[in-house]
Amino acid sequence: MGFQETVFSQLVKLVDHNEFRRCVARYSGDYRSRSFRCWDQFLCMLFAQWGEKESLRSTCFVLERMSGKLYHMGIRGRVSLSALSGANQTRDWRIWRDYANSLKGFFIKKSGTRWVKILQQPFTPSIQAQ
Repeated sequence: MGFQETVFSQLVKLVDHNEFRRCVARYSGDYRSRSFRCWDQFLCMLFAQWGEKESLRSTCFVLERMSGKLYHMGIRGRVSLSALSGANQTRDWRIWRDYANSLKGFFIKKSGTRWVKILQQPFTPSIQAQ
């Protein structure tokens, strides 16, 4: 049986990895991080957003059940509620602000005026720890 990419990994290919690395390096986001990197945190939160998860607990529950597919989705670290909530509490919020702003600029440039009103709204994370 051949290998097929998940829809999630296909969507992640659209994301600019180099700009993300620049944002992480600017604020030393992966400093003293051994296994759960900023990229893993970003992918978990992106999965939660696209999957319309309402809490970190439900996000981690689904990701833990998919543990055999996480590597193919791009998540290299071990996903747990404590790792994800700890990363959300300790990592510099400016990484996510800068990256969200760069993504907004990218999509506005790509889509023309269709999405300008939606994309110019301020970025506010919607998932909170329970």
